[in-house]
Amino acid sequence: LSASPPAVVLFLSLLGLAAAGKLLVVPVDGSHWLSMREVLDILQQKGHEVVVVAPEVTMHIKPSKNFEMKMYAGPITQEEMEKDFKAFLYSFFEEGSFLKRFLKVYEHMKRLGNLSVSSCEYLLQNKELMMYLQESKFDALLTDPVIPCGVILAEHLSLPSVYFLRGIPCGLDFEATQCPNPPSYVPRAFSQLTDHMTFLQRVKNLLFNTQNLFLCDFVFDPFSKLASEFLQREVTVQDLLRKGSVWL
Repeated sequence: LSASPPAVVLFLSLLGLAAAGKLLVVPVDGSHWLSMREVLDILQQKGHEVVVVAPEVTMHIKPSKNFEMKMYAGPITQEEMEKDFKAFLYSFFEEGSFLKRFLKVYEHMKRLGNLSVSSCEYLLQNKELMMYLQESKFDALLTDPVIPCGVILAEHLSLPSVYFLRGIPCGLDFEATQCPNPPSYVPRAFSQLTDHMTFLQRVKNLLFNTQNLFLCDFVFDPFSKLASEFLQREVTVQDLLRKGSVWL
């Protein structure tokens, strides 16, 4: 689907055959946004009203004539954000042992994760913007749940949610949808394996899968805590992901 935006647009268009709808969009910056923006452009051309909510400091999420944009203050400057993202991306291309590369990625993911939680908190605590969103009567919310701020917002606004994603850390998308994801057949991150594995490679893949036992905790526990405080009930990110109406 990521290689065929028209297919995604066709599917989303079927949601509003009777009349154009009003779509709230909570995107994720970077390459995630570059893919989603193509879909939004065509949805707007088909008559749908699109409102994008994003922090003031972003890399690629900028105002456009094809959608209305609502911005909010965030916890980081433009210079700090660019520095953090570059360090994170470069860590994927560094050479060395698996342990060294994994710890590097882990360190940068933790930093970006903390910033993502803070940014989400800024959004949810923006009373003026939240009042606008509540009064706007949206038909659905489109988000990339790799950062589950839009997932929390959809639950708060009682909106059906459409997920536009490549994947979620530690396979939480598979867990939430109860989709089969056996390590005997599906290669794990950092393993450099394919779906054709020897027995020893399958054993290696299983060992790589153990990273998920603690990866989810530091990535999503802060969002679960934030969601529980904001929604005023105990809830996890996995609980909220299960309520997704459409996964793309």
